[in-house]
Amino acid sequence: MQKVVNAGQANSKEFLKKYDDFLNTTLSKLSNVSIYNDFLIEEVLSDIAKITNASRAYVFMFRECMTVMDNIYEYCSKGISEEKYNLQNLKCDYFPWWIDQLKKRQCIIIDDINNMSSDAEIEKEVLEEQGVKSLIVVPVVYEDELLGYVGLDYVFEKKEIDSDIVSILNLFAKFMGKVQHDLYNQFSFYNMKKVINQNLNHIKGLKAQIQNQEQIILKSLQCERADCKIGQNKENLNDILDYILEILSADLNQISKFEVNKDTEIKDVICNKIEIGQVILNILNNSLYELNKKYTIIEPNDKKNNSYLSVRTYEDENYVICEVTNNGTPIPEKLWVKVFEPFYTTKEIGEGTGLGLSIAYDIVVNKYKGDIFIKDSNHTSTTFVFKLPKF
Repeated sequence: MQKVVNAGQANSKEFLKKYDDFLNTTLSKLSNVSIYNDFLIEEVLSDIAKITNASRAYVFMFRECMTVMDNIYEYCSKGISEEKYNLQNLKCDYFPWWIDQLKKRQCIIIDDINNMSSDAEIEKEVLEEQGVKSLIVVPVVYEDELLGYVGLDYVFEKKEIDSDIVSILNLFAKFMGKVQHDLYNQFSFYNMKKVINQNLNHIKGLKAQIQNQEQIILKSLQCERADCKIGQNKENLNDILDYILEILSADLNQISKFEVNKDTEIKDVICNKIEIGQVILNILNNSLYELNKKYTIIEPNDKKNNSYLSVRTYEDENYVICEVTNNGTPIPEKLWVKVFEPFYTTKEIGEGTGLGLSIAYDIVVNKYKGDIFIKDSNHTSTTFVFKLPKF
C-alpha cells in the first residue's frame, strides 16, 4: 500500500503518555547538538530505529537550491548494509515523484514497495536495489523552507506503518528542522572565522616552512659534495618522524591536543629516509584532512575544539612500528582496504588525487616487505599503523 499524508499533524495525548520516557531521554539530545557533537543525531536515529523496529533510519538534506541531496546521517540495525556513502550528490531531478511529494509537505508511507504507483517507477527501482520492503519518509521544514527529509526503512519484512511510527518520525522531523538550521548557521559563522585564522596561521608558518625547505636543499647539496651513498641506509624511524613533524609544524599547531610518544630504544631499519618520510607525511596529511572535515578550528587553545592527533613509535620482535591516531571523521570498516587503492578518495574534487595512501602502501609493503593498515576506526578515533622490518 502506498499512502501520502500531510506532515505536521498533532501528536495525541495517548501517544505523548505512551512515549514519555523516549521523548525525554532521546529527543532531548537534539537540543544539545552542535557542529562539535552532531554524532548525537545518529544516536537519536538509533533510538528511533529500535523503538519502531526499523532496519535503517536516516536524514537527507538538500543543497544547491534543492537540486542535489545527500544522506548525511544514518543508523543501520545488525545485518543491514550502510548506504550513506553510496547516497551522496544525488540529483533531485532523477527522483521526480519523490521530490514532488516532499515539496507538497507530505509524508510518504509505503507499506509494500511492490504496490508503488507507476509514477514512482524510478524510486521503486532504487528502493528494490536496497532491499527495502516498506518505508516512511517525512519532510524536514524550518520556517516554511524545505531542508530535507527523515525516513525509516524496513528490509527484513513488510511493515504496516501505524500512527505511532508516523508521530515519532513527525516529531523528529520538527526537531531536525531547527537543528539543521542552527548547524548551518554555526558552520557559516565558524567557517568564516576559520578561513581568517587559518590564513593568519599559514602566514606565520610560511617562514618556518621555507626555512625547512632551505635545510632540505642545503643537506642535499652537502650530501652530494660528500659523495653520500644514494639509496637505502641504516636509519632511525624516530629521526625521520622528527623531521616530518618539523615540516608540518604550522598545521600541527592548530590541533587542540597533539601528542608524540617515541620509544627511544627502537632498532634502526634499512631504508631510504626520503621514502619513509613520504609515508609518514602522507598518513599525517590524511589525518589532518579528516580532522579539518570534522572540526572547525578557530584557535589552537579554543576549548570548543576537541581535535586530537597522536603519533607513537615502538617495536616488537621483528618490526619497528609507527601508529598515527586522530579523532577526525571515521572510516567505515568496508573501506579499510580500499583507501590504499590508487585514485580512491573521499575528498572533494580538487582536494586530493587519491594517491597519498596508495603510495605509502607501495613503499611499505612492496618495497620494504612491511605492512600498513587501519587498526581501528569508530566515532572516537581512527588509527593507521605501518611496520618496517628491523635492521
